[in-house]
Amino acid sequence: MSIKDLMKNFIVDNCFCNSGCYELSGGSSSNNYYDLKRATLDGYFLNLFTEYFFREVPRHFPVAPSAVGGLSMGADFMVSALSLAGYQKGFTGSMRGVIARKSAKAYGSRALIENNIFPSDILVVDDVLTSGASLDYSCDLFLLNNYKPVGFLVIVDREEGGCSYLAKKYDLPIISIFKASELNGKYVAKKG
Repeated sequence: MSIKDLMKNFIVDNCFCNSGCYELSGGSSSNNYYDLKRATLDGYFLNLFTEYFFREVPRHFPVAPSAVGGLSMGADFMVSALSLAGYQKGFTGSMRGVIARKSAKAYGSRALIENNIFPSDILVVDDVLTSGASLDYSCDLFLLNNYKPVGFLVIVDREEGGCSYLAKKYDLPIISIFKASELNGKYVAKKG
């Protein structure tokens, strides 16, 4: 079974919820919800995710990113996992993690961007894409701070217009590992 198949089965087993009505971050509601914190807080899934990322994703972007970042909380664990895996694979100095905040901390550095390492070519990430608002906010904040976004990466695209919105606004590659239509409770059949 492929790494992507293993990731899909993990999401279907652990993250896909369809019993009730769920309010989404953009304000809409849905009977289907992807609680991907269950995946991005799991070592097994993060190992699959980083292996898949370094095998499949970089070739889709015109420039290799030197940083990976996104909006807290959706991106936090993805950013940390990719930064660590990049280091372990020998990409020293690359794939440094950056986190955007919705509002500045009330204490300490009062930063909107944690680990601000500008200027950098940055891959903007999030766990789930619905309207595109979180990725849009992060990308705008990174642009205001002299980062150069090279593209977007999400684990699940809910196929609710976010991808086309971001593509139109930024004209950057958008990689979604899964589309909602690929998931929705469907397992990958185990061979043998």
